[in-house]
Amino acid sequence: MNMNILGYFPGIDFSSNEQFGRKIHLREFISNVKSNEQVTATFVIGNAPSNLFNDDLNILEMGHTNSILRQTASEFYQTLYLSNVIRQNSIDLIYTRDSPYFAPLLMSVLTKTPLVVEANGVPENEGYNSVVSTAKNDVFHTIRAVKRRHAKKIIAVSKSVEESLLSENANYRTATVPNGVDVNKFDISTPVSLSEPYTLCYVGGLQEWQNIEKMIRVLSLIEKDIEFVIVGGTEERQAALKETAETEGTEDSITFVGRVSHDKVPELINESDVCLGPFAQARRASPLKIYEYLACGREVIVVNDEGLEEIYDLPGVHRFQYESNDLLASNITDTLNEISTNREGRNVVVDKHSWEAITDRILQECQKVVK
Repeated sequence: MNMNILGYFPGIDFSSNEQFGRKIHLREFISNVKSNEQVTATFVIGNAPSNLFNDDLNILEMGHTNSILRQTASEFYQTLYLSNVIRQNSIDLIYTRDSPYFAPLLMSVLTKTPLVVEANGVPENEGYNSVVSTAKNDVFHTIRAVKRRHAKKIIAVSKSVEESLLSENANYRTATVPNGVDVNKFDISTPVSLSEPYTLCYVGGLQEWQNIEKMIRVLSLIEKDIEFVIVGGTEERQAALKETAETEGTEDSITFVGRVSHDKVPELINESDVCLGPFAQARRASPLKIYEYLACGREVIVVNDEGLEEIYDLPGVHRFQYESNDLLASNITDTLNEISTNREGRNVVVDKHSWEAITDRILQECQKVVK
């Protein structure tokens, strides 16, 4: 069945040094939608370097601003402009993120075009409330809630996100499609070391809710020769974590790489022996890093009591509860004693979590709405 969609993502700024996970997810989705012969798509984004997308992709850059007033004015303009685009091009469906942008809701109402919303996490779970004022949060929450109620389908990135949404409103129409990985870029180029020193690696944001401080404190208790490589994060957060390392006496065994190109990440993962996921007691999401680690044949250590249940059964994922640091250190030590190159984990993500497979699943859910 042929389908013509409008993807609305003006908050994604591909020229920014922020939003790494969001940019990767959308870039892969756009690229794989383009390769589907049954789908025609127009994508609205914030900004992008001129060489990021092929010329044959229909990309509309609307600019990106952090000003609420400018954003509001821009959305009203985009509603009028894109409503005409929808009518003129016989758009079948509007696809957008679970974000506080109201334009896709208005476009859907004005043109009677089905709306599908993609939910990649629980905002409150990621420190969302600390970013803006309470009044703005209330407005943003209301916009999200109205979009969710209006949406013909909400595609959640994990079962825990879906359950969170349904606890808010049992009438939401939901489906679950997890994150994916570029299985060609992320591959096994180096086997893991079977002896000390072991290299442990974390890739991602260094926000407080990622609990890197706990990682550092736990690793300081491990009675093995280890090196800890931390990839990502702002200079400010790196400085704060360096202070934690100095306090714990582990500064000589920790390397802060900082932010790097996504193309560099596979090399850094392959230089490690074990990779670390979030150390969060509750985390409702589908972290990209987990699938990237597994695609490179690395075993993964995650500390989580709830929210990441879907990754627990993936080969090579070791999930420990958010307990005492001493017990966590003992569990990690036991893991290091048994590590090997995780080829089974790679085979699973190649089979089920390539971006091609994930995009196909998203489009299948969209087609159910259009029929």
